[in-house]
Amino acid sequence: MSRRLVYARYRTRRPERRRGNARLLRAFLIVTAVVLGLGAAGALALVVTGWVAYRRAAAGLGDVTQIINQSYGGAKIYDRHGRLLYEFEDREQGLRQRVPLSKISPWAIQATIATEDASFYSNPGVNVRGLLRAGIENFFPGKGGFLEGSGGSSITQQLVKNLLIPEELRYERRVDRKLKETVLALEITRRYSKNQILEWYLNEIYYGNRAYGIGAAAQRYFGKEAADLTLAEAALLAGIPAAPVTYDPLLNFEAAKARQSQVLELMVRHGRITQEQADAARAEPLHLISRETDATIRAPHWVFYVQELLVKRFGEAAVYRGGLRVTTTLDLDLQEKGQEIVDRWVTEFERQNCGCHNGALVAIDNTTGEILAMVGSRDFFRKDIQGENNNAIAIKQPGSALKPAVYLAAFLKGWTPATVVWDVPREYPNPGGRPFVPVGPTARYNGPVTVRQALGSSLNAPAVAAAAYAGVPAVIDTAHKLGISTLNDPENYGVSIATGGANITLLDMTYMYSTLANNGVMVGQERLEGPRRLDPVAILKVVDGQNRVLYEFREPKREQVVPAAQAWLITNILSDDSARRLIYAPGIFDLRDGRPIAAKTGTQQGFEVSQIRSTWNFGYVPDLSVGVWVGNADGSLVRNISSASSSLRIWRDFMQFAVDHLNIPPKPFPQPPGLVRAKVTVPGPEGCRTVEDWFPAGQAPTPEPTAVGSVPPGTGTPAATGSGTCRTVRIDIRNGLLAGPDTPPEFVKEVTFIDVPPDLPGFTPGENVVIGVPPRAVSTLTPTPTPTRAPTLPPRVVTPAPAGRPDVLPPTITVPPSPPLPTPTLVPHQPTAGWTVPPGAVPTRVPPVSPTPPAARGP
Repeated sequence: MSRRLVYARYRTRRPERRRGNARLLRAFLIVTAVVLGLGAAGALALVVTGWVAYRRAAAGLGDVTQIINQSYGGAKIYDRHGRLLYEFEDREQGLRQRVPLSKISPWAIQATIATEDASFYSNPGVNVRGLLRAGIENFFPGKGGFLEGSGGSSITQQLVKNLLIPEELRYERRVDRKLKETVLALEITRRYSKNQILEWYLNEIYYGNRAYGIGAAAQRYFGKEAADLTLAEAALLAGIPAAPVTYDPLLNFEAAKARQSQVLELMVRHGRITQEQADAARAEPLHLISRETDATIRAPHWVFYVQELLVKRFGEAAVYRGGLRVTTTLDLDLQEKGQEIVDRWVTEFERQNCGCHNGALVAIDNTTGEILAMVGSRDFFRKDIQGENNNAIAIKQPGSALKPAVYLAAFLKGWTPATVVWDVPREYPNPGGRPFVPVGPTARYNGPVTVRQALGSSLNAPAVAAAAYAGVPAVIDTAHKLGISTLNDPENYGVSIATGGANITLLDMTYMYSTLANNGVMVGQERLEGPRRLDPVAILKVVDGQNRVLYEFREPKREQVVPAAQAWLITNILSDDSARRLIYAPGIFDLRDGRPIAAKTGTQQGFEVSQIRSTWNFGYVPDLSVGVWVGNADGSLVRNISSASSSLRIWRDFMQFAVDHLNIPPKPFPQPPGLVRAKVTVPGPEGCRTVEDWFPAGQAPTPEPTAVGSVPPGTGTPAATGSGTCRTVRIDIRNGLLAGPDTPPEFVKEVTFIDVPPDLPGFTPGENVVIGVPPRAVSTLTPTPTPTRAPTLPPRVVTPAPAGRPDVLPPTITVPPSPPLPTPTLVPHQPTAGWTVPPGAVPTRVPPVSPTPPAARGP
């Protein structure tokens, strides 16, 4: 926010002419030093430039009293259709109390001076030593400098910055802005007394929570007059202006206490208090007043989310006195419907004794990256459920909902939807804790499955294997590319990241699914910092009190952050109802019109496998992505619910309303170029089976030549996975070799071979299935008499089964001497319930991996 300066000559008193000239000369020399610090060339030119710059800036300084009393009012926040959500109060309307210096606690005065400007009463309005240091540093790039405020701003400079520098220029690193700030600080010091400047500062500085000035802050946080502040209270308040959001004691009490301790240390260092007084103040309990918000606010979590964005971009004061009119991306109809659906369903879950009391929802327009709805909790005003907490942006663990990023990382290293992974118990080292064994959503394991089945049915063991294959750093990098802004230290995460051992937000996760919906194209606005490329859009336009457009979102940026083919494969799996059949009932995510829907659930577990902390559901159509969380804001356990019975219901009701409200027609997910469809042979419990799937060009399997003795073409080709291949061949049962062209039919048997990785637990397959690789040699035996017993399987060399399991041997047959077959491993078979771990069995141990935080289970 900028303001017109009142051009008037004003002084509190007329100094003696000689004294005034001396101050003017000193001010001029300081400005000249500033210009010298900027590295300009030519001493004479610099002196002239400094004098002209000083006189020009000083001439524009009007009556500071009039400027202080000027305000354009608080910001007004609107939804995308112009409906008012909230108007922040002007600083004159209840959140500001002008207090004379004589009625401000001496502790508050001393704490402020010690913290902000210890030389305040002796300096000319600027910190000369810091200013000269900044000028010198300006000659050395990369070591801070003048434009970055090296040395710190004085109290007078801060007053100038808040009152006389336009909002849009305050945080710009410009020489003219810094020079003007310095000149005005010098001129104000020349015109006004130090006590007057300090009083203005203490009444104008922002203390967070809509409180301007020490009087408003004392009332806002402690419910008392500024004169009555104790040392402990004054030190807490004096630390807030440096970062009002970070040091907000109502939201970040620990950070505020740490800052209070720093202020007390500064007061001791500068001789304002003794060490004993500081120690007593640290130990003094603080009695804060809880935050009270106007109940007429609409979409409160959203309003305060937007407030934080405005503060970061324009500064804290702009929201309360800049007269900003802010049009946001929110659709109030969607927002209020989402709020109603979340509250209605959580109320129903409470009736079912779920132990859950809260929920959150986010909706993003995939085509623009705009946030259309943000429900932070079921009720902002309910203190019993921590309703003020915005669970849409709070750090939580997503359960299996992060698996798409895990499998995408594996796809980028060569896996495909037809890759065979093994749903079997495996044990992963966990330094400092018990070994991590992924446990699925049911009591059974499914043995060999494809990635399509594993992701579609949210199987945990294959997902962890995928994370181990891709590598945790690659998984995190992929998550960042898709839209996750956390997970900034890969060393803190292990393979359990695949099942939810990760710290993320609901907003980020919904943005990630939006990127998948766009075939790997991230859509949004430029991000200033952080690991991802863009940000979801929350603000469409900002106009200030003088009707100037400060910001306007025109066209979204679009960046291809991951390959389109691999991103589409993830969407294709998540929208494949048949891929979910190992776990889910048919059509569980369907809307009324049966449109294509890609969806994924997630369940955050507690420290024990049977414990649940929260449930998640994410789903998208080509134009819209929606994410839902159900749980408790304090992270306490829930019970008697699953993702399918809780968060999915909220998601489905809201998605149905949203596609109707936004008139989104049913349409398929657009398929990018570079994909081919091919058949592949994969292993299963009863032998080989042929599946048809999509592959990136260049990764599709090619049929192998038909070898002598192999089954005729048409049974598919082995999956090129390295995780298990399957082939059915014709065997001469007399010697276990491939049947030759002269092998009599009565000695030929079709046998399926499954090549099992050596580090997996053994299992017994179905009839006519052998664990191992088929022989390469061809039988040359000529016809011989019929064996004494009808053969059923080729001869095999059997090794002992794992401990605790009885050996299962094939029927004995009579054959002439011949070379032995490869050694298979046989263990008891669970024919119908899947690959269940038998009693006493020990999961396979795998090489050490990164530490694994407590995991979540899926789906």
